[in-house]
Amino acid sequence: MKWYGNAGHFCAAINCAFHLCTEVGEYLISTVGEYRQPEDKEISIIGVGTKGFYETFVFKTDGARCKCGCGLPEINLLSVEEIIYATPKEANEGHMDLCRKYVQLLGDQEEDGK
Repeated sequence: MKWYGNAGHFCAAINCAFHLCTEVGEYLISTVGEYRQPEDKEISIIGVGTKGFYETFVFKTDGARCKCGCGLPEINLLSVEEIIYATPKEANEGHMDLCRKYVQLLGDQEEDGK
């Protein structure tokens, strides 16, 4: 498992004050939130619904690394899983739950010989 200090998805993530990004085997788990459009002082909804202030996406990596040198893996932009949260507490806990889920999934695949 490898943690990154920058966002792993969302083209406007530079405007997000909240971001978590963890590589777990062949998966990248990226959470962003607290998005503020440059002209706004209030955080904007980035997910679906009326309380989608935080979102986590899980992507499969393709083996290549970002050309900018940040170390992030290149991803398949079709997400494997998406979860929307209303609060930073939910987003933190949800991100960690997904990290544990994918560690377990990869461990189960190794045990099955995949």
